[in-house]
Formats: sequence, C-alpha cells, structure tokens
Amino acid sequence: MSSKLLCFPCSKTKTPSGFRSPYSNIREGIVVNSGMITNDSIIQAWRNDPAGDDYHYFRGSDFDNEQKPILARYKRINNPQGNSPDTDNQQESYDTSYKSGPDVEDINQDFTLNEFERYFQYKVRISPEMLDAYRNGTAPEDCFISDMRTSSVKLRNGETTDVNWYQFRIPLVDYSHKQGGISDFTSIRFMRMFMTGFQ
Repeated sequence: MSSKLLCFPCSKTKTPSGFRSPYSNIREGIVVNSGMITNDSIIQAWRNDPAGDDYHYFRGSDFDNEQKPILARYKRINNPQGNSPDTDNQQESYDTSYKSGPDVEDINQDFTLNEFERYFQYKVRISPEMLDAYRNGTAPEDCFISDMRTSSVKLRNGETTDVNWYQFRIPLVDYSHKQGGISDFTSIRFMRMFMTGFQ
C-alpha cells in the first residue's frame, strides 16, 4: 500500500497592502495537491470554506433536494460564520437564523467578561446498558429515567419501526461536583451540556 503526503506551502510573502490572507496557504495547497485529490466535493468545500466554520440551518431547499439525513442537517448548526443573517440575506421563505444576534462569548449580553467558574455539575448515564436496565425494571440508583414512551414511526423508505422516548428527571441536590463558590440555585441562568464516551 502506498501513501501520499498532502503538502500545503508556507510562504512569508506579503500582498501589496502588507497583509496576507490567513487561509492563503490552504488555497495554494489545494492547487498544489489538486492532482492527488480526486473528490471534487472535497476540493470545492475547501475552496468555499477553508476555515470549516460556515453555518447552515437544519432546514433548507438544498438539503431537501439532496435528501440529507438528520445528522447531516445538524452538522453545521453550531458554526458561527453567518449564523444570524438579516432579512435581506435570507435564502428561504422562513427564518433561518440560529439566534437574533451574532454569535459572541457574552452570553448574558451584559458587556462584561466574566472569568469566574461557579457551577454545579451532574453526571447522567445514557448508555444502552442503562436504557436496557430501565426497560427490564433493574435500573440502578444513579438512573435518572422517570418515564418511557414507545411511538411507531414511519421511515423515509416506507418502513415502520418503534422508537423509544425517555424522560429524565435530575434531582438538583444530587450534583456530582461543585465548582467555585456557588452555594445555591438563585442566580443560575444558563446550562452547559457535554457528552463523552461515544465511539
């Protein structure tokens, strides 16, 4: 098996204005490696969005025409570039903005950089083993599932399958970790969720 190395040139030359595009090396690399990359869609994606941060709403005429699956529709929903287009730049008959204002780090919009880390942390297990244990009536104490409903869903291919919906209820006093000098729940305004352990 032979391997190929993609080379992206690194140049220190400047444009007449004195500045160089931060993605100029990538664009030049596409030209240099164009003979090695045979997938036109990859080359076009690099040319159109070298930073890989363009936003796309989960709905769209282009997605409908391509019959994009659900994971592909949400793949770019959190990207910041163009995530709040104004009315004149809307491409669809409905609003495609992710939020009413541009994506910034000032979540509470108080124009203040808050560097304090104060929060309660909860750990919720949603592994297949945990879901099976709840269905079998053998859920452990750290299972926060409170209800399950089964719905019959018709798929795009015409087949019908059963889908389970789970309701989780997390006791606020049963936090697994407390960070910083937080003492109660009176001033909590936001929640951050992250997932780990996926393959």
